[in-house]
Amino acid sequence: MKTALLICTIFITTACSAQKEFDCSAFLAKEITDETPEKIIKECQNFLNCGLDNTDMKLFVQPPAIASLMTKAANDKERLTYGYILRHVQEFTNQKDYKEFKKQPKQVQK
Repeated sequence: MKTALLICTIFITTACSAQKEFDCSAFLAKEITDETPEKIIKECQNFLNCGLDNTDMKLFVQPPAIASLMTKAANDKERLTYGYILRHVQEFTNQKDYKEFKKQPKQVQK
């Protein structure tokens, strides 16, 4: 019994330590080319691993905002990457007024 428990413990420890950490730099460098809007939004969920929180995601990682940034990148003749999107979202999330907004207590909707 002790041997089985020891083997299970070693297996679980090895499996957990084998998981790779998310590589934010590689993700942000990834170019967006033929992805569907749905796939882009899904991939943007990785921003939670790169500095955004759930509030930021709910406010800024939405189809109209992403479409606007895609248009901006095309107009600016810039390469569209997930890093490009994150940089522009962070222009808002780093503003003093936005930080103050996030500090306010959440209103309970009735």
